[in-house]
Amino acid sequence: MSRRRNIRRAGGGGGGSAATGGMDYREILGPNLIAMWHSQLGIGLVGGAVDTWTDQIGGRVMSAPTAPRRPTYAADGVLFGGKPVVQCDQATQTALVAGGLSGFIAVGAKPWCITRSRARAAITGGAQFNIGSTADAFLQIVETATNTTLQSTFVGTTTGPLKDTNAHTRSYGFDGVNQVLDVDGSVSNLAYAGGIGGALDVTRVAVGCIAWSTTGTDANSNESAAAFLICAVRPTDAQLAAVKALLAAEFP
Repeated sequence: MSRRRNIRRAGGGGGGSAATGGMDYREILGPNLIAMWHSQLGIGLVGGAVDTWTDQIGGRVMSAPTAPRRPTYAADGVLFGGKPVVQCDQATQTALVAGGLSGFIAVGAKPWCITRSRARAAITGGAQFNIGSTADAFLQIVETATNTTLQSTFVGTTTGPLKDTNAHTRSYGFDGVNQVLDVDGSVSNLAYAGGIGGALDVTRVAVGCIAWSTTGTDANSNESAAAFLICAVRPTDAQLAAVKALLAAEFP
């Protein structure tokens, strides 16, 4: 019989860090922070694998599509400060998804995502991160029915730094002028004043998979995820700098 263990608090004390004077992500971003999956909080384990991961802002729950597809919860070597993180695997199709989020992010909205994660296997399908295609999407918001990720709602292609296996902080979204991809401070812009496209609002959030379908047959990615934050709109420059510094301090 499997035993469920729910990890509610560990490590950084709800996302705080002594390196930032105890300020946590909610204090930095305020009501603009509409969702936060933090690898030291809200993890529900079954047999040592991740069955659920609960958003610390709105209580939205990502879960494994089936029992065999539960991601590993373990330290990724010395990365991320040696703390356990959610590890998804393409070969075994381990991933997490939250559905039924109609109204979470509406058509035309300009959300902003901030992640701390890494590709656990080098991506060989090109030399750069790409937010004009779903091919390199790890942590994503997904539109209903079309299985379209945030990245693929963008117009054209915006590329960033090399797809290595290091830990990266990625900040991406719409700023009202451009669609933006910022990887560790290396910024790529593509002119676009719009927001989420398509005909439907965002109703799903996924980690370690590309637009996971109800059948669980869509492509997966190798990903170690430490944190995934979603803001309603782009934070200020000062807020982004503070969040990036906190992520780097908490998950080096």
